[in-house]
Amino acid sequence: MRNFRIFLAVVSVVFLVSCTTVTKIDPTAFQVDTWAMMEIPPICKSTYQAVAVTRVGIVDFTNNSYGKVTVNSGWFWWRDVEMNLPQTVTDSVTDVVVNMGGAKVFTRTEMNKVLQEQKFQMSGLVDDKTLISFGKLAGLQYIITGAINNINFGANLTMGLTKAFLGVGGSSPEARMDLNIRMIDVTTGEIVFSKKVSGRDLLSNASYVGMIASIKNAAGKALEDIRPELSKRFVVKGYIFQTRTSADGKERSALINIGEKQGIKAGSKLVIYIFQDIKDPFSGKSTCDRVKLSVEAEVTDQIQDDKAWIIITGDPNQVRRVRTGALVERAPVEGQQFYKKLGF
Repeated sequence: MRNFRIFLAVVSVVFLVSCTTVTKIDPTAFQVDTWAMMEIPPICKSTYQAVAVTRVGIVDFTNNSYGKVTVNSGWFWWRDVEMNLPQTVTDSVTDVVVNMGGAKVFTRTEMNKVLQEQKFQMSGLVDDKTLISFGKLAGLQYIITGAINNINFGANLTMGLTKAFLGVGGSSPEARMDLNIRMIDVTTGEIVFSKKVSGRDLLSNASYVGMIASIKNAAGKALEDIRPELSKRFVVKGYIFQTRTSADGKERSALINIGEKQGIKAGSKLVIYIFQDIKDPFSGKSTCDRVKLSVEAEVTDQIQDDKAWIIITGDPNQVRRVRTGALVERAPVEGQQFYKKLGF
């Protein structure tokens, strides 16, 4: 019992640490900096060009678990659940990509329109060559697809033990899902990444609607583990409009030219860059060197559609180097948090 209490304490601490607290600021309480705009070498000006929005198509997943779904004998909807698995998982993938920002998701309606216009046949199991051909017709850069390898419904051990410890009766069923995700570069035909992920979600009620909702949540949690790869490929970047400093000189804030429309959210972490012109000592040719500042930059609660206020912290000498015109990029995001891996 003592070990179990320790386990519960650890889970609680991890859960609390994992919950993000959004920084709140009042920009009007900061003084506008009068420092000159950061000097941008001509060779580096092209870096500020807006990144073309990546066009992504999401194709229904293959259901390799058909006929293998494990459920309790009291649940009668499992055949309908199996039939709807591919669309349910595809919807979850779509939600993840859309919420990431930096990509335009080709909707199922738009994809069907291309299929009809081009009299393109795509049914049943589809090989990569067929997907690439379709992607080129649709003007896509990437196609995301994959397979549902396993799904079952069983007891959530962590929640069951917690209830036993608290003296609360009743089981805590959950949905468990294993997925294989692939993203294909339509231009090269290369599989840019292939990853196996797993997700778990507590089942609210043993009905068809409850099971579908739990499956979608489990898929969504599993798919969080592909977010780091997606964030590197679906770049979101902008620059600083204005910088401000608190009256005591201890805090810096800045207004950036990207916001919710670009997928930036309160609490998002950013990377700030400055530039220098480096000349090759032999050829004399200039190249642009991008230098990452050793500062922490986080989007605050002051966020709009196309702009946001960020707070900048870190080494004072590095923080002072942040000026108007500095480039900002969304930092690579993290995958599934520990407490979600437990099914919470």
